[in-house]
Amino acid sequence: MIFTSAPSGSGKTTLLSLLGGLDTPTQGEVLFDGENITAKGLEYHRRNHISLIFQSYNLIDYMTPIEHVQLTAKQDAASVLERLGLKKDEISRNVLRLSGGQQQRAAIARALASDAPVILADEPTGNLDEAAAREITTVLSESEYMFEGMRRGGDALRRGGKTGRSGAGNQKWAFLPKSPMKRRL
Repeated sequence: MIFTSAPSGSGKTTLLSLLGGLDTPTQGEVLFDGENITAKGLEYHRRNHISLIFQSYNLIDYMTPIEHVQLTAKQDAASVLERLGLKKDEISRNVLRLSGGQQQRAAIARALASDAPVILADEPTGNLDEAAAREITTVLSESEYMFEGMRRGGDALRRGGKTGRSGAGNQKWAFLPKSPMKRRL
């Protein structure tokens, strides 16, 4: 896992947008596995290499959480949503009728259900209370993605057996596969 923490307006979301192929740099290039992401096209990069968890969820407002997860699911959509704490009745409810925390869980489930080798997350637990954020980090740590414990606002971040301190708020995370990376950003 890689994460960055910096003041608001310093370019964290812009960096994720560039890495995710949502924007192109005015200078230089973005490489994935040694290849410029524009070589095969940004859409190809987003579809095959990256899954995104957006700060503002980016859920389609006429769909349900289960429909969102089914857009990317390579596994049972309902079980992913339930593992993230959504109840059976909530996964079939229109996303506009869900709380902000429930919408964030749906967005996280959509990313986890894909088979993308890299997940880019823009404040993935920012709209969750501390207990819910802890639950989500547990689920992420048990997933196939490397995630080394982080909670909201200044709690410890473990990296390679060492404990450091994360900065308060405004964190951007990149989740990488536990197995040796076949693709590098």
